Amino acid sequence: QLLQGLRTYALPATYKRPLSVEEIAAYLQQGRPCLVLIDYRAWPLQLAQFDGWHFVLVIGVVEDTFIVHDPLTPMGGAAVVHTADLAHAMQSGRPGNMPRQGIVIQGV
Repeated sequence: QLLQGLRTYALPATYKRPLSVEEIAAYLQQGRPCLVLIDYRAWPLQLAQFDGWHFVLVIGVVEDTFIVHDPLTPMGGAAVVHTADLAHAMQSGRPGNMPRQGIVIQGV
């Protein structure tokens, strides 16, 4: 559904699984943001009362941190997340979804 929504707005995108934090950093260096599926229970910046799988938009990388927009925060606010924390939230062994997946947006 997310892929179709992006295409509706003329944003070509590709589903990726597995997707690593190293790959996300490389895509960001090419100007390609990534929608990444995380286990919100494992997310270090829990600003909302939510317990489940959730997509965040990763828009930048600076050294060992990522700049992330989380739609569960007020106004979808940006936050800085350490690489290890993003990797942990993406790799959760929690049942109900496959870990390490996301959508790479092309040509923004």
